[in-house]
Amino acid sequence: MPRAKLIYRFKGKYMYFEHASLIHENIYLHPRVAYQDLPQLSQEIFINNFPDLVSFRPNNYYKLILIFDWDHLYPSKEFYCRLLGYYNRKSFQRAQGEIIHKNSKIVSASKFPEFDVDDFEDISADEYYLFQVDLNARIKKSFFLSEWKRILNIYEQRKIVEILNKNRIYHQLLKRGKNQYIPVEIVSWIPPCLSKLKNWTVEVQYITELDRVFKWGKTFFVDLDQGKVLFIKDFQQRRKRRRRRKRR
Repeated sequence: MPRAKLIYRFKGKYMYFEHASLIHENIYLHPRVAYQDLPQLSQEIFINNFPDLVSFRPNNYYKLILIFDWDHLYPSKEFYCRLLGYYNRKSFQRAQGEIIHKNSKIVSASKFPEFDVDDFEDISADEYYLFQVDLNARIKKSFFLSEWKRILNIYEQRKIVEILNKNRIYHQLLKRGKNQYIPVEIVSWIPPCLSKLKNWTVEVQYITELDRVFKWGKTFFVDLDQGKVLFIKDFQQRRKRRRRRKRR
C-alpha cells in the first residue's frame, strides 16, 4: 500500500507534534489519492495544523495510524484524514490486517477509473477521528467517531447531574424553563482536540426551545475529573427525524 512521503518530515522542525513517533511509518494513502500525486502531501500538509491528542482516561496510546482517504464527492478539491488511535498491540495489529485487506480490494477496483471505489471508513480503532482537509492543508471540519462516545455508566450520569446542580447558569435555566419535554440531554464524550479544552469532557445540552425542525439551547461541557463545568455555549441544531414505521 502507498506510504506517504510525509513520514520523513517528522524529523527536525516538524517534530513538535507530541505523538509523531507513534505515527511514524503508520501513514497511508488511499490508492486514488496516491495516483493524484498532490504536491502538498510531501511537504508540511496537515501536521502544521494537526491538533494534539489526549488519550481517553485511563489509557495511553500504543500506536496511531493516519490514512489520507478518498473524498467521493470532491476528490480533486479535498480529502479526508482518518486518525486512528490504539491502546494496545492487539488492536493495532488487527487494524493493520484490515487496512491491508481493504487496500487490496481498492487496488483491484481502481483498474476501472470510471467507477467509484471503496474507502477506509470501517477500519477498527480504539479512538477514531476524521478530519476534512482542503488542498492547502487547512482542517475544515473535525469529527470524533468512536462508537463508545455515547456510553456513560450510571455513576457518570449521576455525577453529571450533581455537577450541573452546582452551576449557576444551569439553575437560571431551570427557573425559567416551562417546557413540557425533558430539557436535558447527555450527548457524548468530547475529546480536547474538538472542544479546545484541556481535558475530556461530556457534552450536555439543555434545550430551551424546539419546533418540528430545530432545537435551541445551551451546551455544557462537563469535566467529570475536576467536577465542574468548563465551558458553556449556545447551540442551534436541526432535529433528527424519526423514521416512520411502515404499516403492514
